[in-house]
Amino acid sequence: MTQTPIEPQEPRGLGAAFRRLFSLLNAVSLALLGGGILSLAAALLTALLLPNLASYTLTLAALGVFLLLLFVVIAFRTVKTAFLGRSGRYGSNAVVMAFAFAGLMVLANIIAARNTYRMDLTASKQFSLAQQTVDLLKRLDQPVEAVGFFTATDPVLSRLQDQSESLFKEYHYQSPKFTYRFVDPDAEPGVARQFEIRGTDDYGSVVFASGTRRQKVPASNLTEQDFTGALLRVTGKELKKIVFLAGHDERDPVSFIETGVGEATRGLQRDNYDVQALNLTADPAAPNKLNSAAVLIISGPKKDLLEPEKKILEDYLRQGGKLLILLDPNPPSSFVDILKKWAVDVLPGTVVDQISFAVPDVTAPAVQRSQYLFDRITASLDTTFFPAATSFKSLIKEPKPSDTVKLSPVAVSSPRSWMSQAPQKPDFDLKRGDLQGPLVLAVAVDGSAPLGETKAPGAQSRTRIIAIGDSDFATNQYFYSLGNSDLFLNSINWLAEDETLISIRPKPAGIRLIVLTQLEFRYILWSSIALLPLVLVGVGGIVWWRRR
Repeated sequence: MTQTPIEPQEPRGLGAAFRRLFSLLNAVSLALLGGGILSLAAALLTALLLPNLASYTLTLAALGVFLLLLFVVIAFRTVKTAFLGRSGRYGSNAVVMAFAFAGLMVLANIIAARNTYRMDLTASKQFSLAQQTVDLLKRLDQPVEAVGFFTATDPVLSRLQDQSESLFKEYHYQSPKFTYRFVDPDAEPGVARQFEIRGTDDYGSVVFASGTRRQKVPASNLTEQDFTGALLRVTGKELKKIVFLAGHDERDPVSFIETGVGEATRGLQRDNYDVQALNLTADPAAPNKLNSAAVLIISGPKKDLLEPEKKILEDYLRQGGKLLILLDPNPPSSFVDILKKWAVDVLPGTVVDQISFAVPDVTAPAVQRSQYLFDRITASLDTTFFPAATSFKSLIKEPKPSDTVKLSPVAVSSPRSWMSQAPQKPDFDLKRGDLQGPLVLAVAVDGSAPLGETKAPGAQSRTRIIAIGDSDFATNQYFYSLGNSDLFLNSINWLAEDETLISIRPKPAGIRLIVLTQLEFRYILWSSIALLPLVLVGVGGIVWWRRR
């Protein structure tokens, strides 16, 4: 029995093709091939490591392509044989596919780099700037520089620097006119003195500078709120005065306990306002101070005005004054009388809302976006709520409108609300004097003279009033809840005729906790550790059983 000799098989694959190609090339073509590849490699390294030498990169790339083309011309038959043979075709296809895939990846990355899009998926928009900050940066018409003074050796300051830099990158992304830099005050004491960094107590501060204006933000307040406030101050043209009325048990504008309105005062200062308190009885210069104020705020008064005080306020409004008045249920009658002159009456009782309220209190009506009716203040405003609120009605007799006063409801309660004379009882009772909703929770007044009067001589501008049927929503306890702070501050912006500031502001970052029962915790723990491996084992077992 004879054995048929086994013929050696032809080597296959891309490597075999290249070995056959190299064996057929002469010394000149090999030199051209090597020179072309080396030139292209050098061009790639130059582009990656020395991007400023673009002309050398192009020259090397052009030389490489030229040498490779010359190699193909000289060794055309050899190249054709190598790449069009059976094994060569397989190798060529693999090379072409690899280059095509690499080209697609490069093209996709170029398109992505030139068309960036950011998306913040966190529920509290933790990595996004507030709309007010974005609007302010887009309106920047002058360069603003933020200079942070941090030392790398201090781990706390180093962490604050990282936190500040993260925000500044977003600021610069929104406006190239905003720039920032960090200075080590120990390494550059001259620069620190130039920005009035006087000692270690000032380390960690950030100074905003624009022209001759400067605003320092201390290390304890390195938040978006304070950075945006500083930006407003260094770019603001005028520091307007906001006055809180005092002397009638109003909310305290400098108190930071739950019932005070200190947070509202801080919010006004961040909007570049000068905030003061004014007692009309104790201060002889009160009328002049009031006339120089951009807006007067009356926040939850519990005592009546004296007659001289009442006359000062009425004269102030006749002369085109601006007033934000926050009234709780059944307010002192003297404040109601002032509003009546401008066609607004305060209804007796407390608002109860069974559809839209801050859980679990039905006497805290919540206003959703569809319930806002005055876009100049409430556009894009989030939900607001008013613990224990009153409501208003118009004194203008329809259908004839007033010649001097125009009323615009700002926010209303839901159709399933009513004005209750006994809010502790859950049911609507017409016999008790309850009034069916929807009810006006906030109203805006724009007028040239009180209802039934003519314009006062010397009045320079139109009177603006916003009346809100609750003062609790502006207290420290609720100020940064949902959209309450934006409603308060937007109202001031409209009254002060600073409507470009009306926006949605940054809010303090909250701590988000997930509260689990022991059973829920065990389910999450074991389902994340064991569920997937068990599924894989089960599927594997089924496959083995079917194939055995």
